[in-house]
Amino acid sequence: MQVEEIKKAMQFKKAHLNLVQFVLGKGYTISVFCDSEEELIKSNSYKDIKDNIESMDETEIVIYDKENKNAGWAFIIPYNDDEETVSDWTMTSILNEWDNQYQKLVSGLEAEW
Repeated sequence: MQVEEIKKAMQFKKAHLNLVQFVLGKGYTISVFCDSEEELIKSNSYKDIKDNIESMDETEIVIYDKENKNAGWAFIIPYNDDEETVSDWTMTSILNEWDNQYQKLVSGLEAEW
């Protein structure tokens, strides 16, 4: 496995980065907020979203579907433990789908160790 592949795999285990990759992969966009101020508007750039989230101690992201409708939000504390970086989120279909796949990933990783 190459170094870049290892870095990407490690990022995928962090809940907030997993969430970002998951929803972007489904064609959604993300806005990043800090103290109710919009820092990044409806982006589909993983790097820009990741950089904005990780430049703050805590943030909220809002997820938009392909029709630009609000599909949910998540509260993120990027420096918590991997599974705790997404500390709260709305119970919408896309976020429930993300949570289910993330829990399977974590369970699978734990079973391997």
